[in-house]
Amino acid sequence: NVELQLELGTSLSPVTGDSNQLLQVCLHVVTNALQALDEVGGGTVKVSTFAIDGGVAFEVADSGPGALEPERVFDPFYTTRSVGQGVGLGLSACYGIVQEHKGRITCRNRAEGGACFRVELPTTKQMRNDTAMASAASR
Repeated sequence: NVELQLELGTSLSPVTGDSNQLLQVCLHVVTNALQALDEVGGGTVKVSTFAIDGGVAFEVADSGPGALEPERVFDPFYTTRSVGQGVGLGLSACYGIVQEHKGRITCRNRAEGGACFRVELPTTKQMRNDTAMASAASR
């Protein structure tokens, strides 16, 4: 009972990082959306990719119940799941992975209902520019 909508940007610049770790982040965020929809008997998951200033973004929005405390979802051991359904480390691990990649991950509730997770990562070009600027500043 889940409708998947894809809105994938074209000609996005590449990012530099560990593809397995970034895949883990993507899969975990999508799985969270699917689990939220399971609680309400189905709905819609929209996956979007697009360019942002200096990087690219990956966004997963669902039509589920939303996050009880979106500002806390990345805290270690924070979970809204029943006992035995998870320990609350998945999104915390995702937060760490995204930080290691010099990116940002956020969660917010949507006005129309549901939650939206957004992962922003710098492009390979932006990473090179930042490294060059840091190197020049240290001289």
